[in-house]
Amino acid sequence: MRRFVRWTVPCALLGIVFLFVFNLPPDSLDLLAFPERMQARDIRVVDGDTIHLHGTRIRLLGIDAPESGQICHDKTARPFDCGAAATAALGALVAGEEISCRLYGHDRWHRRLGVCRTSGSEINRFMVATGMAYARSELPVLQIAETIAWLGGRGFWEGSFTSPQLWRRSH
Repeated sequence: MRRFVRWTVPCALLGIVFLFVFNLPPDSLDLLAFPERMQARDIRVVDGDTIHLHGTRIRLLGIDAPESGQICHDKTARPFDCGAAATAALGALVAGEEISCRLYGHDRWHRRLGVCRTSGSEINRFMVATGMAYARSELPVLQIAETIAWLGGRGFWEGSFTSPQLWRRSH
């Protein structure tokens, strides 16, 4: 039994490290494509998962934020506009910052898809980790960030909500 534990624990830890090293968003995507890069201070927040960067409309890759006018409930069951809350959170994160994005094609509405950063953090991951957006990607780093937000009751996870995708279908 000791021999089993002695080999299993290091192998499990090595596997976790492997997942983090080989599944980080911008770098893992670089292995598959040569993304276009864009950097600017001229930024306008459209909603919780879309920005205008120097005139280019960019959808944050792998995440989905509540829509403007979408109602969620906080931990006391009080309703609030969670779409406006997500937009405000993204606006606060990027205010006065220079943003750099790696762009990976277009979505069906012709928006560029991007993984964007401020000087301090990756925006896509930050929005999911704070419970202001949901992971719409199988990238483990976003799935882990969402699980941590859910377990910690962060952002929308502290109360009740309808997923943005279901909300859009009914509205």
